[in-house]
Amino acid sequence: MGTTTGYAADQHAPQLLVIGERDGATNSHVFWEQAHFHNSPELATLNQSFNHFDLLNDQIYLIS
Repeated sequence: MGTTTGYAADQHAPQLLVIGERDGATNSHVFWEQAHFHNSPELATLNQSFNHFDLLNDQIYLIS
């Protein structure tokens, strides 16, 4: 799977906010496998307040 790094690991790489279920029902295994995930306290707070609108366990991810 992709690596998980701190937010400041590479601020020059293009980054994208993604809402989805990691390795879930999206049929996008290759995408999730190759994505590089960035964690931050702000992102964790955002995910705690993120309301789900269906049965999937969607989260917000910062990836590059």
